[in-house]
Amino acid sequence: MSPLLGVILFTAGSLQTAAEGAWLLLAYGVGMTLPFLLAAVFVAPFTRLMRHFRRHLGTVEKLTGALLVAFGLLIATDSVNLIAQWMLDEFAIFSRYG
Repeated sequence: MSPLLGVILFTAGSLQTAAEGAWLLLAYGVGMTLPFLLAAVFVAPFTRLMRHFRRHLGTVEKLTGALLVAFGLLIATDSVNLIAQWMLDEFAIFSRYG
C-alpha cells in the first residue's frame, strides 16, 4: 500500500458519510488509472511519430550529451549558483518558488 493510499483511507474513514469516502477513493482510482489509459490511447500515434523521428535521434543524443557535459562543468566550477542568483535577480517571479 502506498503512503498516499494510506492517507486517503485514513481521511475517508474520518468523514461523515461513506459516500464522501467513496468519492475520495474514486478520485484516487481515476488518478492512478488515467495515465495508463492515456498511454494506451496515444501509443499508436507516438510510435508513428517515433518512426519519423528516428533519423534525428543521433543528433538529439549528441546534443543531450553536450548539454550534460556543459552542466557538469557548471557544477564543477560552482557556476550553477551564480546562474541561479542571476536568474533570481533578473526574473523576480522565480523568487516566489523554492
